Amino acid sequence: MTDKIQSQNHEEIPFSPDEMMMPIDAGVESAVQLVDPKSMNAVIAGAEKYIEFHDRLRKLAIKATNAKDWVNEGDNPYLQATGATKVAKIFGVSMPENPTIIREKISDESDEDYYMYTVSGIVEWRDMKQPNIGTCSTRDSFFGTRKGKFLPLSEVDLTNIKRKAYTNFLNRAIKNLLGLSYTWEEIETMSEGKITKALCTGHSYSSGTKGGKAPESPEAGAKRSALWARIMALTRGDEDLAKEQLEAATGWVNNKGEAVPGRTDINRVTEKQLFHLEKKVAAAERGAQ
Repeated sequence: MTDKIQSQNHEEIPFSPDEMMMPIDAGVESAVQLVDPKSMNAVIAGAEKYIEFHDRLRKLAIKATNAKDWVNEGDNPYLQATGATKVAKIFGVSMPENPTIIREKISDESDEDYYMYTVSGIVEWRDMKQPNIGTCSTRDSFFGTRKGKFLPLSEVDLTNIKRKAYTNFLNRAIKNLLGLSYTWEEIETMSEGKITKALCTGHSYSSGTKGGKAPESPEAGAKRSALWARIMALTRGDEDLAKEQLEAATGWVNNKGEAVPGRTDINRVTEKQLFHLEKKVAAAERGAQ
């Protein structure tokens, strides 16, 4: 059964669906339109100049980030909001002063209500504009759950939900505007080996040893530090809240149906748990899409 929207109290999104479909590399079209359409050679030359310019932009963007700004999502690099905002600052990307915030009240199959926040706006750079949205719900895997269960609305910090929706909006809009899409090989080359897949937190299972506990990989300690930094960023530096969220994210239910408490100390999280924790943190950073 599909969720239904019960009520909406919001302003209309200030751009059309057609604008939402603007291609990531819309700047290519703009660059071509600036030249005389009667001259094919001029058109090709303009496109080549833009491609050269965009290649330089992508290289500079990599140099503005570090390994902690990237995660490995299914063997593909994913730039987090921390990195996207660094890039936006050095290039002078203009952020919207008054983004639109929509709150939708939705009922699930059990007629239980939850809220979906959507932030929309336009980021600008030079003569290019990028409309986009960012979303987050009160059922967010990081801020809206505890021990595998959804929190009642009265226990969800709505400020955190709105902040995350805004962060998700900025991350998507900045990357789309500047065309920040890479392969791991490109990142390693452009960063001169300072950012590699091996240095970034990722999703890859480690094989155990028969008859005993699998030895930890050399990267486990670095992964713990990186994940804790990301959790602290999500909770705006609130260590108590970060510990509470860590406990909720690492808790589980055993074969008897009993809830097993999670960890409040990141150093006690096993390497196997790190894999699952990374997925939850990454989902919290991306938001409900």
